[in-house]
Amino acid sequence: ERQMDLLSTIRRTEQQLVAAGSGVVESRTNQDQVTTENGRRLWDRYNEARQRFVDSSTRLSQLQERLRLGRVVAPRPGRVFDLQISNGQIATPGRPLLKLVGQRGLEAELAISNRDIAFLRHGMPVEVRVTSLPFTDYGSLKGISRYFFNPSEMNYETGEISRGASLALWVEDQYTDWPTRLIGFGPAASRAKSVVAVGVVAQRFAPLAIAATTLSMLLWDAGVIAALLFAGLIVVTLVYAMRLIRDPNLSANHRASARMVASLLAVFVTMLFYDRALVDEPCTQLLLALLIGYVGWLRTHRPPP
Repeated sequence: ERQMDLLSTIRRTEQQLVAAGSGVVESRTNQDQVTTENGRRLWDRYNEARQRFVDSSTRLSQLQERLRLGRVVAPRPGRVFDLQISNGQIATPGRPLLKLVGQRGLEAELAISNRDIAFLRHGMPVEVRVTSLPFTDYGSLKGISRYFFNPSEMNYETGEISRGASLALWVEDQYTDWPTRLIGFGPAASRAKSVVAVGVVAQRFAPLAIAATTLSMLLWDAGVIAALLFAGLIVVTLVYAMRLIRDPNLSANHRASARMVASLLAVFVTMLFYDRALVDEPCTQLLLALLIGYVGWLRTHRPPP
């Protein structure tokens, strides 16, 4: 009887162990199912979030493109009149938004009689009276054509621009911040003609050749700092050459050479405002380098007082 009780206890224990093992297996199965379900839910949430991100990025790109297309930049400075749209309205194709009257480069084509045309000269002051606008009420239009200094001398048909206008465009450019004015837009940014590519600034002012002079080209490409250094180098060398002319310790030949160098440097100073030879022509650049080097050599090898 004692053995029967032990056997019964052993069987019950074995049944309990089997039942416990089945419970463990069932628990692991449930855990795996829960883990798989949670993973599926997280993956679904990830896919949903990624889709929302893609949709948002696409919409942001569309809004940026609409913003870019919605910005209208005038091709030239001027005064707005006959405004036909207000803030908040939608522009439609074929409908003019406004009219722009340029304040630079205005030209009047007038008829001159044969007996008066012989007395006309380029650069003479002009006074124009409009017949439809009484002179006593509206006055007259006064102007003068000086190609070198006139900041309004710009021809949008041929691309020609006066030397003064090339500098005036840089001064009055509203889309250039001060850091860019200091260091420039980069090499060849103002070059209007090239076999490779047109400069970024030249594209904005096309068809005008905005780099009409050495100074204007330096201001657009290299900025104020480089332009001052380049011009200052020539001016300082000219000052040293003038001092060498008055140096009694130099020989007559050296003083004559210094006088010639000073004359050439004075011409180079004017070329800063006249053309682009100082930055375009290698022979002119070589001559300038030789003159600067010669002045430096005279200063270091002159006899002591």
